[in-house]
Amino acid sequence: MHAAREAVERALTLAQARQRFGSDAEAVAQARREEAELLVDLDRILTQIRAAEYRRRPGSRRW
Repeated sequence: MHAAREAVERALTLAQARQRFGSDAEAVAQARREEAELLVDLDRILTQIRAAEYRRRPGSRRW
């Protein structure tokens, strides 16, 4: 899961750089759309990581 997080964070950084330094309006708009999708993916991955860490704690409840 941490490798997936790292890959999404790297892609997110590249999308943000394309937004900041892009000269083509369509490419910048595409980078914004990609950033939104990547943020959803990152949230999902971080939620899974937190859930896995919680399950490893002693006395954690099973839902």
